[in-house]
Amino acid sequence: MLLFDRYLGYKVAKNGKIDRAFIFFGKSIKSCYITLQMILQNMDTNKRIGICLSGGGARGIAHIGVLQYLEEHNIHPEVVSGTSAGSIIGAMYAAGMKPLEMLEVVKKARLWRALRFRNPFRGLTDLTYLRKILLDAIETDDFAALQKKLIISVTNFNTGDVEYLDSGSLLDVVSAACSVPIAFRSVKINGNYYADGGIMDNLPVKPLIGKVDFIIGVDLIPIVPLPDKKVKYIGGAAMRTFNLSVHSNTKPNIPLCDVYIAPENLVNYGMVSIRPADALFNVGYEGAKEKLSEVLIA
Repeated sequence: MLLFDRYLGYKVAKNGKIDRAFIFFGKSIKSCYITLQMILQNMDTNKRIGICLSGGGARGIAHIGVLQYLEEHNIHPEVVSGTSAGSIIGAMYAAGMKPLEMLEVVKKARLWRALRFRNPFRGLTDLTYLRKILLDAIETDDFAALQKKLIISVTNFNTGDVEYLDSGSLLDVVSAACSVPIAFRSVKINGNYYADGGIMDNLPVKPLIGKVDFIIGVDLIPIVPLPDKKVKYIGGAAMRTFNLSVHSNTKPNIPLCDVYIAPENLVNYGMVSIRPADALFNVGYEGAKEKLSEVLIA
């Protein structure tokens, strides 16, 4: 805004007069900028903010872009919920890692190392490599050691219920939240077997209610209209079926969010490859910028 004031002074000095329309337009821009800054500061200092990070495989890198945008604008969620990919990013964030640090960790990871095949009757592989990455990043395998409150949704295979866990072994719970049935082994915790929380609640907003004043939800599986060629063949039909089934448990939670971020560009990226890490990061960043700006300016 200092640059604008100087430019206005330059216009006056050069022309010897002031264009009223120019002044009105300029002051309007300045007013909007100041108002936005005040709202952002108010969110940070007066409201307890929570963020919910959905599952979505490799698209989870977009979560990091969202967190980077929040970091740059001095918005610091105090309570985090998530599942699957969202539980991984949520665990690192709750442990105190900066978004750009997380991005470097993810870019150095190698998916093939996670595919260490075991007894196929319990799942094709386990998540030993994921546990190693997390332990290197967070150091202590305990929810209690985290700097922020973290709540993770998991599916109890024995009871058929969704559960929201926030204590005990962090690695066990995150591994369970990422254990897609058949592909990965379920994880035994306190006598029950647990699997991917996305089966029952892929956008776990509910555990944030009553704990925070403002909820930001980030959904990695947006549902958008698709052309015939994307749905009429087996591969496309299978993926569409999966996305719609997940969205069915996400949809009721969307109205619970004060800000809902679901970048449509994510449909252009798969859920397995982390090669387009920078692009996914940017999709998340731009998605946060678009939605937060809309809400805050309004």
